[in-house]
Amino acid sequence: MASQDESTNTERRDSSNATSTPHTMSDRLAFATVSTIIKKFFRVGNVDLVYKDLSPVTVGDGSGEKFILRFNTRSALTGILYRPSLNIGEIFMDQGWDLVQGDLGHFMGLLLKNEELLEETFVFKSFDAISSALGHWLTVNSVDRSHQNVEHHYDLGNDLYTAFLDDKMLYSCAFFDEGITSLEEAQANKLRTTIDRLKMEPGMKVLEVGCGWGAMSHAIAENGGEATGITLSREQLEFAKSHTPKGVRDRARFILQDYRDHARENAGTYDRIVSIGMFEHVGRRHYKEYFDAVYSSLKPGGRAVIHSIVKDTTTRTNPWLRKYIFPGGQAPRIVDMTDAAKAAGLTVPHAPFEHVGHNYAETLRHWRKRFNDAYPSLDHDRYDERFRRMWLFYLSGSEASFDALGTRVAQVVVEKPL
Repeated sequence: MASQDESTNTERRDSSNATSTPHTMSDRLAFATVSTIIKKFFRVGNVDLVYKDLSPVTVGDGSGEKFILRFNTRSALTGILYRPSLNIGEIFMDQGWDLVQGDLGHFMGLLLKNEELLEETFVFKSFDAISSALGHWLTVNSVDRSHQNVEHHYDLGNDLYTAFLDDKMLYSCAFFDEGITSLEEAQANKLRTTIDRLKMEPGMKVLEVGCGWGAMSHAIAENGGEATGITLSREQLEFAKSHTPKGVRDRARFILQDYRDHARENAGTYDRIVSIGMFEHVGRRHYKEYFDAVYSSLKPGGRAVIHSIVKDTTTRTNPWLRKYIFPGGQAPRIVDMTDAAKAAGLTVPHAPFEHVGHNYAETLRHWRKRFNDAYPSLDHDRYDERFRRMWLFYLSGSEASFDALGTRVAQVVVEKPL
């Protein structure tokens, strides 16, 4: 699917004279210094850096799609060198730079590719290993903190999410199997596939941990199960309740509750458990605690399907993403999930199901286009220009991670022994 939201197409301000503004001697010196440093970072790619009326500087090895990045202010030009993993996003939000040629998602992929090359150096690897270990230890997602983290992102407003999600409000990776092109069909495919993997039978009690806006629990009830969905988002809770199909209202209930509290109150209650896109919010320190809750909640012989974004490293979540989008978030490795499950007493009957990154990248491309198309009709007092640029940076960067870094989705099946 073509993606048409390069920042040049979505800018909401007049900066047409940015490249014709006369420069000063100090501008020339600053641009030359910053360009020299950026050149050392860009090992691959083809990017022209532009500032005022100075001659463009090309960085990268000349390969691939052509991008033109324009710095709009001196503070943006120099500020991007300080904590770049955080500031590149903040400066974009504040209109300090724009991509005037090229797709934002593709450009973010190029940034990630160059960052990956930098990470291969011994010094960077050593520093990253230390900072990741400290970060995981310091990230504590207690019950109260988890409520705050969820409120930060998921309670922004249902009007925002209805603007770009599919009609069932599924905010997780769709499964674009061969021949599937529409978001609605791919999300329906994800629901069918997940329910098949649960091996649910009519009348079974099924818990959904992190139920979102209720689509999976609704589907479980429509397939004969007795669904209980738990969430920490009040906005999601009200939506899930109010949109439960009439025919299954006696088989689908929704509760505002943390998974740990629910497990303490419902030991041995459920035949099946499903969790879609929630494990990323658990935090490394709490992986075993999470699977302890799964073990406790299942009946002997029960089965769970845990769906999560996964990656191959233990590096921390990008600092911009942690600050603005997913505080406390961390994508696990598959082995982190299976080891924690086994430590909790669960068995892993077979290898996890893995879905390549294209599936989530394509999902994000759909969301990005829908968000751009819907933005003019959103309440701009609530979702102003800074928010718009933040959301585009989030969607584009996430898309790039799945396209360029091997980030993907896995569904881990676990069972409680008889």
